[in-house]
Amino acid sequence: SRPTSMNPYRGINYKDGIPESDLDHLLNWSRKSKYTHLDFSHNDISEDMLYKIALWLPMSNVSHLDLSNITSPSSAFTTGALVTFRDLLPGTKVKCLKLDDNQLTDIGLNYFIIKKATNLTQLSLKNNKITDLGIDILAKNLGKLEEIDLRGNDITSDGYYALSANI
Repeated sequence: SRPTSMNPYRGINYKDGIPESDLDHLLNWSRKSKYTHLDFSHNDISEDMLYKIALWLPMSNVSHLDLSNITSPSSAFTTGALVTFRDLLPGTKVKCLKLDDNQLTDIGLNYFIIKKATNLTQLSLKNNKITDLGIDILAKNLGKLEEIDLRGNDITSDGYYALSANI
């Protein structure tokens, strides 16, 4: 599979199609590159491949990572995958993380506390299954976030008030 777009100074976009068999090769190759943007959105990526991406991130120059709309036979964003990302994000250069359209729930957010992700300034969680309970979790663990996108979730005005009170 070929990337849908490449910019030698910014990144690689494999949106809508990268076979898992090619992902190992891509991660090994891009570890040596200066790409800063990586878009894996709209792909069928297993939990095992998410672990590999998370383990690879600290060795890369990636500052913008898009893992939106990841599809797999079972939800790839299991508790284990979220904990791995949470534990490894502090050692990365990732400033912008997109996890839109992944059916993330409040329980999942409880495992993905971003407080220690020192470089993360933008987080997009659009169109997931987050409620006011999840907002309470996020509000207490915002870290250095400057932007958070929560459109398309089941959040009431009380949830948004709790979030704004902690900014």
